Amino acid sequence: MPEPVRLQLLHPKVRVFLPGADAPVEVAGIHGRVLRLLALSGGHCFSSDILATEFGYGSTNSVAPMIKQLRGKLGGPGWGNRAIRSDPGAGYLLDPSLVDLDAFEFRRMVDPLVRQYGDVAEPEDLPIEQAADKLAILEQAADLWRANPALGLEDIGAAEHQYHYDYDVLYDRMQRLRVLLALRVGTLQRLRQSILLLESKVSDGHAPDGDDWCLLIRAYHSTGNPSKVQQTFARARQYYDVRHRQAVPRQVEEYYERSQRGEQDFSLFRPPERPTVHGHTTPAEVVRASLGPEDGGGPNRTDLLQIVDLIGITTHSELRLSDARMEPTQLMRRVRQRLWFSGVLASKWVVDPDVRNELTDLLTVLDHSPAGDVRFMIMNPEGPGYRRLRELRGDELSAEHLPILARLTVEHSSFQVKVFDHLPIFRIHVLDRDVVAFSFYRLDEESYLRDDEGWASPHLVLDPLAPWPLADAFATLFNEMWQSSSFLDPEKYT
Repeated sequence: MPEPVRLQLLHPKVRVFLPGADAPVEVAGIHGRVLRLLALSGGHCFSSDILATEFGYGSTNSVAPMIKQLRGKLGGPGWGNRAIRSDPGAGYLLDPSLVDLDAFEFRRMVDPLVRQYGDVAEPEDLPIEQAADKLAILEQAADLWRANPALGLEDIGAAEHQYHYDYDVLYDRMQRLRVLLALRVGTLQRLRQSILLLESKVSDGHAPDGDDWCLLIRAYHSTGNPSKVQQTFARARQYYDVRHRQAVPRQVEEYYERSQRGEQDFSLFRPPERPTVHGHTTPAEVVRASLGPEDGGGPNRTDLLQIVDLIGITTHSELRLSDARMEPTQLMRRVRQRLWFSGVLASKWVVDPDVRNELTDLLTVLDHSPAGDVRFMIMNPEGPGYRRLRELRGDELSAEHLPILARLTVEHSSFQVKVFDHLPIFRIHVLDRDVVAFSFYRLDEESYLRDDEGWASPHLVLDPLAPWPLADAFATLFNEMWQSSSFLDPEKYT
């Protein structure tokens, strides 16, 4: 028997990896919705009457031609005709023995753990010996998910085919269990992960409950970040008082009070005391202390390393980035909702066809997410800064990126491009809420001519969860530049 064909439903567009094909076949529109229903039903046979009703056909006579078109998209006699079977008088089904469904793989990984630990309320209630292994399983499942596999089937009437609701519930339960397991593991990296998951829940238009706020307060407390605890409690009060005109749940207040009292068993990590240098506790005092007296005393290496930790300069490996050069492909594969880029041209993102396909795929996913937010900010090709750059770089500059960027802004609701007139000092990347990276440009004439690297330099990776995060400054810089820049006009370049 031939190998089953892989069907990717956990994506805004159904993808079918047909044997011998160079690239997956994308099935969208009504054909994609029908294929999702047939695949998720696990071999259920749907009559022409049901398909016509559920998908808005005025007559059952329209169903057979639609199925014929779908079979054609799936390779016709090569695979589609065999895969979608028709039983006279009964209807149509997708032969489950011929498909390998990513949605079922997701369910096989998640379902057993959710059933086993679905009622757990506190991290301590999970067995510490198995927490890391079980979290790794859920991480694999989360990497598969880019969209609900029943996308477009939200209004299916039959109760036994409410797949969209079922997978939404399963995904939410998986995310909650990921938070609890990450808190239970308790390493700094896992505490960071729990914070990111919880911040997504409380910040992106969802409806957080009291448990979400409690766990977020505890996660920030466990990283030794009292200012974030205070900010989180203030946000919770605003959420309940202002938006819902309700009192803050007593449990949220209790978690905040436990953090303020510094209860030892409240921390899941028990980190060392917040680092200080010579008894100083503010950034300015630490910097002055480490640099020594003005009479020539040099910096103390240990103190400087403590400053590095305090302001959050970290490494790409700690943030699960594969390369310190911040190549577009590896950054996009890390992004879940937000990608901000500020630079000169953005050519590396769109000129190479493979990288451009990655970007298009990411934008397609984020178009279906209310929190999808991709912003590129580049030099205005008609501005004075660009003219000066052309004088420095000559024919090395190319404008081939502009029509591509313009087209993508039209095709994808999650993508915006703005332009500025000056020569930039920094290249900036902001990924979701857990990675900020920057590098210096050397675009002025003297530095460019003297430096063999020209405008290329390694990136500094910044941790927004540090006690005194430098990351916030660069995210704010990006935001302020964004407010003062102009949108790229697609009509000029398309």
